Amino acid sequence: MHSTVSSDFPLPRVSTPVGVVVVGVDGSTWGHEALMWAARHAWTSGSRVRVLRGPAGPDLPADLGLSHATHGYPGVGFDVRRAGNPMADLLLATRSGDLLVLGHRGLRRGPLEIGGMVQPLVAGAECDVVIVRGRHAAVRGENRCVLALPGSGPRAGAVRSAATELARVHHSSLRVECPEPVPVRRGSVGTLPDPDQRSDLSQPHEVVARCTGADVVVVARTDTDSTRLGLVTRAAIQHAPCPVYVVH
Repeated sequence: MHSTVSSDFPLPRVSTPVGVVVVGVDGSTWGHEALMWAARHAWTSGSRVRVLRGPAGPDLPADLGLSHATHGYPGVGFDVRRAGNPMADLLLATRSGDLLVLGHRGLRRGPLEIGGMVQPLVAGAECDVVIVRGRHAAVRGENRCVLALPGSGPRAGAVRSAATELARVHHSSLRVECPEPVPVRRGSVGTLPDPDQRSDLSQPHEVVARCTGADVVVVARTDTDSTRLGLVTRAAIQHAPCPVYVVH
């Protein structure tokens, strides 16, 4: 089901573009949802949208839903480009873009094959990434709530800042929760370093379950100094009931 544009979305705070939102479109339902999420975010933030697309198939609209986005969000500038090498082109676009938006699932055999590239793109992107997934009310921004899960890693402050700005731009409330994932030792089940901290520790899927009622959950790409995706981030990308905003 494709998104519908609500008439009560706020107008952009600025009249000229101040950023670039990059979105990958492959003609799938979630590719369309990603396009509409990117368009709505650009509309409210005063940004422009750079669309990387593959060729339309026989059962897909020729414009892959672009006419719907341009009609629903007038005034947003759309720069449409074809992606010859999807992974390389999307990663290259993140060097000059401010935000990359992807659907969590694409066409199984589509030209962009977005679904299978989500985690590698999140790991390799040079800007923040939004994975559009979850319930339709959340995807459309109807809950008007941004949830931040900053954790205690080196990017906790960046997560709080990104969530605060996202809530401001989307005219939403901000909720901050700081559950810590249970540390897991390689080759063993999760263990608790201190029994007194049990109430503060959660399994990654339990942390993600707290996202109910939010339009977007904001997490750090990694919870350590490494480049590997954090446990909570991976769980959110796969199971969150709302879009996931991953801070670079």
